[in-house]
Amino acid sequence: MSRLIELAAKRLEELRQAGVHVPGVAPLANEPRVLDMSEELHVAMAGPAPMRLPEPPPAPELRQRELQAERQRRQAQGAAARPAVSLAEPQRRLEIDLGRLASMGYLVPTQAPSLLVDLMRVVKRPILQNMRRPPEAGGPERRSNIVIVTSAVPGEGKTFVATNLAMSIAMEVDHSAVLIDGDVLRPSVFKRLNLPRQAGLLDILVDRQHTPTDFILGTNVPKLSLMCAGTTHPRAEELLASAAMDQFLDDISALYHDRLIIIDSPPLLVTTESRALAERAGQVVLVVEANGTPREQVLQAFDALSACPIVMSVLNKARVNELDYAYGY
Repeated sequence: MSRLIELAAKRLEELRQAGVHVPGVAPLANEPRVLDMSEELHVAMAGPAPMRLPEPPPAPELRQRELQAERQRRQAQGAAARPAVSLAEPQRRLEIDLGRLASMGYLVPTQAPSLLVDLMRVVKRPILQNMRRPPEAGGPERRSNIVIVTSAVPGEGKTFVATNLAMSIAMEVDHSAVLIDGDVLRPSVFKRLNLPRQAGLLDILVDRQHTPTDFILGTNVPKLSLMCAGTTHPRAEELLASAAMDQFLDDISALYHDRLIIIDSPPLLVTTESRALAERAGQVVLVVEANGTPREQVLQAFDALSACPIVMSVLNKARVNELDYAYGY
């Protein structure tokens, strides 16, 4: 019995020294009361909780390595989300005679406000909007920056529209244009610009070792680049519908993803290959000659473009009285 009393007294002393108030036992002078009754019972049964020291902060060197690894991880994620972009500018530069071009009725950057300037602004706005619009909002699923300019038959003015569209895009503050002569049967873009024929599109399609940057040519219009139809080839038509053309479109669309790529294409009702080319573009502009193209041919042309994601039309050679056309209001 005396042994039990000694053990109890010893336990009470341990509790008192731990700051636990035990009923019936007076605390020492100036001894603060720390725990209430429920805490007394918990402490008496389980004993004091072990102390937990705060974790020391990581060493500066370790923290720097962690930050560097996080930065590299984010940079890798951003690079994977962005298409590859070549920062190289065209190695060759051509001089376009802008005075001659303006005298032929074409749009040039130094031109004063005119009916043509305003009309091309109307044409390019939906094209630029489609270029930026995501697929879920009605934009093209792929190659939204590639625009095919074509017509039902020759002579409707598709090259005129394609060239002016490219020039109008180049006059934008935030956009640039690449104009490609894709009419490999009757190339006329460089002829209209009074430039000598160069190696270009057909050379890339024949020799897969070439890349678009090999034949992209700069001009004296800062935001306008050109690509010629290339060296004459006996199977030029078939090349437009080949796997090489499909790869070319993928490459140039990704390489110049921030630019509008305009391809002057062969007429739709002249060769079936032009239809295959149009179906691979994100957008198509069909040029129709006012009071010239028969209705049946226009309907056939639209039917040939039924598989294209976005098709727009431009009525060319329409007679408009410039005095009756008021800008703005």
